[in-house]
Amino acid sequence: TSHPARPDGAATDSGGRPSVFAGARGHSPARRLKPADRGVDSIEVMKPSAPEGSIRAHDAGFTLIELMVVLIIIGVLAAIAIPTLLTQRAKGHDAATKADVSNLGKEIATYFVEGNGPLVLSTLTPGQIALTDGSYTTFARLTIGSTPPATGASSNLNDSQAWCVALTDPQGSLKTFRYSGLNGLEQGGCP
Repeated sequence: TSHPARPDGAATDSGGRPSVFAGARGHSPARRLKPADRGVDSIEVMKPSAPEGSIRAHDAGFTLIELMVVLIIIGVLAAIAIPTLLTQRAKGHDAATKADVSNLGKEIATYFVEGNGPLVLSTLTPGQIALTDGSYTTFARLTIGSTPPATGASSNLNDSQAWCVALTDPQGSLKTFRYSGLNGLEQGGCP
């Protein structure tokens, strides 16, 4: 059944009184008339009641205890992860030093395949080590962090079997590695 409309456009019931429900399309909240105002244009908006078990506005959010538990869990995970992550950088420096000393040792071994004179290491050019015997020269490049061999960091460079060379990276965890003609790559300096 259709309901006659009021002159102001408000919905009415079959008796011409304002309808209990506003809007024929159902887009507005339910409205009801105040008992004293029946027949008058004033209406009261009824708030729909929340279904049982639903979250009310004052129940939304987290409690302080819940937030503290989450912060404690994050703190424990950080305490476990940070020391592990800090050692990774030092291990990376050690790996670079191992690669550098292996490369240098292999250049020396290659020299002794054909060369037989005393070998001299030169660090005049930054980032590389020159190996020369006066007539033959080759180069071994260093990565960032590895320091050129210091005095005493190489030994027996005139012996094709017992030679040794060492490199150090002060930022590494193990710092010094050597490469020798007898034993290959090892940790520590030359004897």
